[in-house]
Amino acid sequence: MRVHGEHVVFVIANLDRLALELSLDEAQSRTLQLGDRVELARDAGTGTFAGGRVVDIAVLSGAPEPRATVRIGVDNRRRELRPGQAVSARIFASSAHRALVIPKRALVWIAGRPAVFVADGHNSASAAAITLGAGDGEQMEVRLGLSSGQHIVSEGVPRLREASFL
Repeated sequence: MRVHGEHVVFVIANLDRLALELSLDEAQSRTLQLGDRVELARDAGTGTFAGGRVVDIAVLSGAPEPRATVRIGVDNRRRELRPGQAVSARIFASSAHRALVIPKRALVWIAGRPAVFVADGHNSASAAAITLGAGDGEQMEVRLGLSSGQHIVSEGVPRLREASFL
């Protein structure tokens, strides 16, 4: 059999080290640093099966919603990860920045601005305007408008109105 130079006969790959690329919104990527620890889990979820580190962060400007591509280097000597396999990644940001976070389901928009309902201790709640930071799809960072220890309403929020009875 003869093989011409433009044909691929086989591919040699080193499966000991793999790279995983994640797409995040730009605000989420600002909390990350090179070397941050990452845990990987199968989407069917039986717990963590592999780990890695953030090796590159590239912000993609010019998009309607700024995005970032985060490359994770994965130690795969135990061969628990296959190229193309679907996984979930949990990144542990080493940034010293501590954040106040709320469940996304507690968030409401009033007159085009984000807000939450804060329980006032008398079986009622009042809307409080907030300034949002980064989010992960389930939780949102609150930069201004709430203090640690305040109680917010997170269930049944769409049915509430200002000064609602709890």
